[in-house]
Amino acid sequence: MQPIQDNGNILHLPELEKQIGDLEDLRMLIQTNQDKLFFATIFISLNAETIEELNEKTKILESELNKKTAMIRTLTFRQLEGYKTILPSGEIPISNFERNMVAGRYCDTNSNF
Repeated sequence: MQPIQDNGNILHLPELEKQIGDLEDLRMLIQTNQDKLFFATIFISLNAETIEELNEKTKILESELNKKTAMIRTLTFRQLEGYKTILPSGEIPISNFERNMVAGRYCDTNSNF
């Protein structure tokens, strides 16, 4: 019995080709100093009255960040460190949560949830 080989869905090919083109354009902008690349970490604190409201806000936030291809990580068992990070003390006790961002149109962090 031969293993089943999954070669992907050909219907996604035009979308993938567009993403490849966009990334190549972005790489060229960075290489020619027409755009800047930053190493950034963004922490977001969500507050809610009920667990249902918190889950709804979390789904909305995840949906918006997925549109911008942002990696979302939950601070499981690290809530105290997360709380200390969002305080205005300037300390960031959490490491390994960085991401590269460009200064151009891809680095828009102004969203309302």
